[in-house]
Amino acid sequence: MKRIFASVDSMRPHTRYNSAEVYPVLFRVLYGCGLRISEALDLRIRDVDLNIGVLTVRNGKFNKSRLVVMSPSLIDVAQK
Repeated sequence: MKRIFASVDSMRPHTRYNSAEVYPVLFRVLYGCGLRISEALDLRIRDVDLNIGVLTVRNGKFNKSRLVVMSPSLIDVAQK
């Protein structure tokens, strides 16, 4: 996992895409919160509360919604 995170952290910024900013957070959310890729990609700004470190996953598996707690280190990465 260290190699994967190091790889996404070292991505160069692109003029047309924001993948260098998105991928480090996305990969850590997938790993740290146990989200499915579709759940992570469906997150909206209103679903992320960085003050208390909670993600609201809407219409996850079996169309159920749930709250997922973020680790302090993931909150730090997401706030940057």
